[in-house]
Amino acid sequence: MAAQRQPVMRAWRVWYGPFPEFSSVENATTAGRAKGVYFSTLRDAWPDTKFTDLRAELIGKPHTSLGLLRCAEYRGVQWVRAGTVVRVGERVGTVVAHDDSENFVVELGQGELACGGQRVHVHPSGLAPVDAARPSGNCPVMQAAMKGDPE
Repeated sequence: MAAQRQPVMRAWRVWYGPFPEFSSVENATTAGRAKGVYFSTLRDAWPDTKFTDLRAELIGKPHTSLGLLRCAEYRGVQWVRAGTVVRVGERVGTVVAHDDSENFVVELGQGELACGGQRVHVHPSGLAPVDAARPSGNCPVMQAAMKGDPE
């Protein structure tokens, strides 16, 4: 039996079907996850929206927004970009965005037993770069991301 291939972080353009001009770029491993992130913010403005009304298209590599760049500069961690593999305590994850508190949103790797795939908000003091030459942990998603594997 062949090993299951794990998804890699990518950028997706997501929009509400009837209004493509209201789109957002979300970093996620799948289109469904990207739509889920957008859906949670969209419901505030349009409570009658259904998840099935959302559309997504693949853009490519993780998108680093200007806000994320400003956040990294302000917090003194200029090396952080969307798609950067980081260590959060004992776990490994990928930076996907920033929040209103100028903290970073990190999606933990699928190989992380207790919280794989969850998004956590991390203060910059809780981030540490992962040595790309020596993948740590047993997370195939993060190992593939560190190698720059597009698939």
